[in-house]
Amino acid sequence: FEIVTDIFGLAPGQVLSPFAGQNEFLSALIAALSLSPLLKESQVAQIAACIEATIPFRPLSSAGLKPSEILHQRLVSANTKFNFGWNESEI
Repeated sequence: FEIVTDIFGLAPGQVLSPFAGQNEFLSALIAALSLSPLLKESQVAQIAACIEATIPFRPLSSAGLKPSEILHQRLVSANTKFNFGWNESEI
């Protein structure tokens, strides 16, 4: 659960919006729960990241970052936090 929430940039207890990735988050969460007995945590994180990348119609952030750039930052952070061992090209 923590890996998926970190990749989606959510905090525990945060209210989800159907217009801001709720379906994608829930899909990633179900995928993570279903696949975690079969895959490494780093692989589950990669799947969650692929699902997060499908959230449509997102504007640039207030800092001018694209959604893909924000996701990249979250993956770098998750790599450190969860010790996935990814190198830059894998992120």
